Amino acid sequence: MIRYWDLDWESLFLFRSKKSGKVYCTYINFDDGYADCDCPAYVFAPKENKICKHIRMLAEKFPPKKKMVFEMDDIRSMFLSSSVLGINALIGGYLPKVPYGIFGPAAAGKSILMMQDAYAVAKQMSEKQGKSVGILYYDTEGDGDILHALWQNKFVERFGKQKWVYMGTETERPVTYDGKKPPDVKLINKVCRDWGMLTKVRKQIAKDKEFKGMVRFEWHGDVPSKVEETIIRENIGVIIIDSITDPLDGFPGGNMNFPARADAIKLWMSQVHLFAKRYGLVVLTIHHSSKAPGAVMTRQQMIGGTTLFYRYKVVMCLETVGDERKLRFSRFFNKKEWDEEARLTLDDDGFKDGTKIPKHSVAPKPIYEM
Repeated sequence: MIRYWDLDWESLFLFRSKKSGKVYCTYINFDDGYADCDCPAYVFAPKENKICKHIRMLAEKFPPKKKMVFEMDDIRSMFLSSSVLGINALIGGYLPKVPYGIFGPAAAGKSILMMQDAYAVAKQMSEKQGKSVGILYYDTEGDGDILHALWQNKFVERFGKQKWVYMGTETERPVTYDGKKPPDVKLINKVCRDWGMLTKVRKQIAKDKEFKGMVRFEWHGDVPSKVEETIIRENIGVIIIDSITDPLDGFPGGNMNFPARADAIKLWMSQVHLFAKRYGLVVLTIHHSSKAPGAVMTRQQMIGGTTLFYRYKVVMCLETVGDERKLRFSRFFNKKEWDEEARLTLDDDGFKDGTKIPKHSVAPKPIYEM
């Protein structure tokens, strides 16, 4: 049994067959009680077998909080289709209660793609519920309402009219930290308050020169959440956060300020996950990417580091390649990262499928053995 990851809410283990040497991926979500395995005993006869020996071993080692679900049909029926076939082929579509991250360089079309898919998902949710389901566009950068106005008619033509709720952060962007004064965190404080948290920054007591000047970002109690009130009042089913990156700009990179930025990420994302689960939301978050200057072969990286990256089960990267966009996932719970891709095109009607069909996935390589 090979451990791939083991978190508070989920575990992913790989089992290597002693006879054939093949590696099978087994996944359990403790919160939802969902389990899956790609071994032949489970894949080809899940309804007859109900459970394979790999799932049984994990279930005994890590008892789920809820009744286990072994029929894949039950899970597939929960997915909501993307507006483009390529995304459905890569990740199956979108699951409620799950935040999805997308990052990439400027002008790749991240905001347009997420707006378009929000319309497609909201339409399916409205049909399932038999009533209008809203889209909340939480804008931390400004001008998102203008971008939506430019594309609204096209989206309505393709997916019908959907309820759209715009929420701006209504504050100035933070200024650069000069290394002498505490960072300007007006924007992230406003964001956290919108999501129901009162936050403050304090200087950490320096125990040695290495930690001199270090600051922390702390929770100081709950406040009424503007976002949660909107979710309830407008029957929101989809949230777009555009972007996660901007409120973090108040914490420049480097060893001195990273703890405060990590604190802010954990606090904000904990509320995002809480609301997603509580109200069955599909959350689509947009991020900027960074790349070392001159490093031609270096892949795009999500700004926010691993602290932010590992808050997601699914992270996609959107880049421009010639006249097309290349979409790959850099994180997915049972697939090798960067291994599959889809090509998309962007024209006056929005995003559509491109020329390349995603290739078949392969099992991820083990990190270390138990």
